[in-house]
Amino acid sequence: MPNRPTVILGLLSASMVLCIPIFTLAMFLLGVSERWVAPSATATTFIFGATIIYLDFKGRNVPMYNRTYATLSSITTIACSFVLMAGWLVAMALFIMNLVKISKERGAENAAEMDGPAIGMWVAECVMTATEALLMLGVGALCIRQRVEVQRTRDSDPQLWLLTRNRGY
Repeated sequence: MPNRPTVILGLLSASMVLCIPIFTLAMFLLGVSERWVAPSATATTFIFGATIIYLDFKGRNVPMYNRTYATLSSITTIACSFVLMAGWLVAMALFIMNLVKISKERGAENAAEMDGPAIGMWVAECVMTATEALLMLGVGALCIRQRVEVQRTRDSDPQLWLLTRNRGY
């Protein structure tokens, strides 16, 4: 049975899958100003990501010996990254449509005639999206690597694995 930090880590990973895209889309649907959507969603993403990394790598105190948990953790973290990217793509599509609408209201004929600050915000969102996706893919890759190391230890030296599994290594 996984211990409490392991359960917390799994719940945080799973909640991120739902939280970030819903949070971003809700802000758009509620009509929150575009300038607050990206920083708020980004901050939420990095808080979740940093919490997961902290719990997972804090002195290796989160045990990954449970095969089912380790596999689910890896899959969930990678799923987080793809859902996060999908959520951001939807949010950016809404953002761009809104920019085009604002540009047309100001007299621009198409999106290419948008003003500099609008394009700058769009580029900044692209960079933030890529950074967040890489962060989550990195966490997923580290979880998989740790899972593989645990499996190797288990296969190569079952007695060592039995000794260390209850200590959270």
